[in-house]
Formats: sequence, structure tokens, C-alpha cells
Amino acid sequence: MSCGVPQGSVLGPLLWNLAYDAVLRVSLPPGVHLICYADDTMVLTEGNTFEKTLSLAEVGLARVVTKIHGLGLRVAPHKTEALWFHKLPRRLEPPSTSVRVGDADVQVSKHLKYLGLTLDGRWGFEEHFERLVPRIQKVAGAMHGLLPNLGGPQEGVRRLYAEVVRSIALYGSPVWSKRLSSVQRLRTKL
Repeated sequence: MSCGVPQGSVLGPLLWNLAYDAVLRVSLPPGVHLICYADDTMVLTEGNTFEKTLSLAEVGLARVVTKIHGLGLRVAPHKTEALWFHKLPRRLEPPSTSVRVGDADVQVSKHLKYLGLTLDGRWGFEEHFERLVPRIQKVAGAMHGLLPNLGGPQEGVRRLYAEVVRSIALYGSPVWSKRLSSVQRLRTKL
């Protein structure tokens, strides 16, 4: 956007919702769904083939982008990501392609980041956890400076440390916890 309300403004979310509501009301073909959270917009399509899904995605995206432009807003192609959700066996990969978003082609990747979660096409979350571990280590290391070397940390500091690390580690757990449980059960059987 080239203009707007300041970040943290009390009226900001209300004004955004009033303006952006038109995007949520765009007429989309069957099999195309729109999910919005604040200014993050996700266009989901479903089809029996990758080709059908891609075709529906481009129709849906064209309509959504047109409406966004009609509001005087711009879509940032450098922040736009695309991903195939699929049930292919591990030895098979979905086709490598790109999807048209406005005037730009966006390459379909193996994973994308949405609302702080790294998603992959199989809902496996391996990449999410690979990115999560270094982040937790970095935060834990930064917080380590709050802990005294002698006598151990005070209760309040210890609780703060644990809760900060826990909140980062468990973010999104309602989405990935079932997948994690099945992976843990498999490892236990082995």
C-alpha cells in the first residue's frame, strides 16, 4: 500500500476489515476458496488433476487480484508463495510449475510459510521443525543472559524463560500435533 493507517492504530483493523470485505465477497468458481487473516490472503483450489487445480487457481487469483487492485491496493509478488497440497507417495513429486499472480509468475515450491507455520504439500511439518529448532536455540541463548551464573535463576526468571521457549515451540500445535503424534508412534514401533 502506498498509504494507510499507522501500525498499532485502534481504528486500523476496523478500517481494513471494512475495505477488504469486498475481496472476501468476490465470486469464485466451485473448487476455489478464499481465506484471509488480517492482510494475508490465501487462495485454495481443489481439483481431480494438477492441471485442473492450476487452471482453477489462476481463474480465482485473477478475480481476487482484480478486486484488490480495484481497492487501490497492490499484491506483492515477492511475498507471494504457491504450494501443491497432495497425497502422492514419497517417491513421487507434483509437477514443477508456476502460477500467474497479476503480472508475475510465482513458482510452486515444496513448502511455504503461512501465519508462522511452514507448510509442505503432505502436511508433514518436517521443514517447520527444522526451522523451529535453530529459532528456539537462538531465543534460549538470548534469554540465557538473564540467568545468573551463581545461585541459579530466580523463580520469576526461570518461569519467563520456560514460557517464552514453550510459546515458540508450541505455536501452531493444534495444526501439527496430530501429525507429530503419528510420527512419534511410528518411531516407537521401530
